Amino acid sequence: MKRPLDLGEDEARDRWVVSYADFITLLFAFFVVLYAISTVDTRKFERVSVGMKEAFVEGPRGAQPILLDLLLPGGAGGLAPEAEDHREPTASDAASLAPQWAAVQDALNGSLGAVLEPEEQDEVVRMQGTPRGFMISLSAGHLFEPGSAELRDGAEKVLGGIGAVLESVAMPVRLEGHTDDAPIRSRRYPSNWELSTARATRVLRFLLERHALRPDRLSAAGYAQYRPLYPNESPSERARNRRVDVLLIADPLAGYEPPGPDAQLGNLLEQLPPLHEETDAGRDG
Repeated sequence: MKRPLDLGEDEARDRWVVSYADFITLLFAFFVVLYAISTVDTRKFERVSVGMKEAFVEGPRGAQPILLDLLLPGGAGGLAPEAEDHREPTASDAASLAPQWAAVQDALNGSLGAVLEPEEQDEVVRMQGTPRGFMISLSAGHLFEPGSAELRDGAEKVLGGIGAVLESVAMPVRLEGHTDDAPIRSRRYPSNWELSTARATRVLRFLLERHALRPDRLSAAGYAQYRPLYPNESPSERARNRRVDVLLIADPLAGYEPPGPDAQLGNLLEQLPPLHEETDAGRDG
C-alpha cells in the first residue's frame, strides 16, 4: 500500500513568521531613525545660539568697531565729532552772537527794502535769532505755486536780495522746507516730505546759480509738517507754517539740532501714501 504524500503543511503554516519578523525589524528601525533625528545635540545648539548672539547682538568677542572716515564741512577726511560737541547753546553764546545777528539783519533789511514794500516785507520775510542760529523764514506762498516747487515770478527778487547778503558772510547756510499738515498725493510729490525737500533744494540751487556762494557752505533738508510754528487750526496759521527757512549757523551753534515736537513721529507711517496714487495735486502745501 502506498504511503500518503507529505505536502509539508506545517511548514507552510509557519511562513508568516518570516514576514512578521521582517515587519517588526523594519518598524524598529523606523522608530530608531525617528528618535535619532528628534534628539537635540545640546552642545551644538549652544554653539549655534552663541554664534547668532555674537553676530546680531553683541558682536564677536574682542572685535574692534570700524570707524568710518566721514567727509565733514571744514575738514576733509575728519571723523564725526563726539556727541558732546553738539551741545545746546548757552545764554553766553546768544549774547556773543547778538551783534553779529544785528549786523546781518540790518544788511537784509537794506537789501530786501530795495525790492519789497515795508508791509510786503513783513508778510513775506520774518527774521529772528534762535538757539540754532539766525533764522530767515520765507513764506512758501510767496515763493512757490500751490503744491509745487516751481518759483513764482516775484520770488527771484526776494531770493536775490537774500543771496547778496549771504555772499558777504562766511557762516554755513541751511535751507529747510516746511509744509502745513494738509496731505498732498501726487506722482511728483507723494507726500509732504518730498514737497518740503524739493522746495528747500530749489532755493539752494537758485542761490548757487545766481550768487558767488561756495557749495560746501550750503545744505538742504525737508521736515514736511512736523515742525510747525502754529497749530494749523486756521488758514492764516497754515500759511505761516508753509515756509522755507534760511538758517545761518555760527560756530558756537554748529552741529546743534534741537529735538522736534513729540508729535513728529506720531502718525508718520499713516501720512505716507502709496506712490502710485495721484490725487489732490493742486492743493497748497
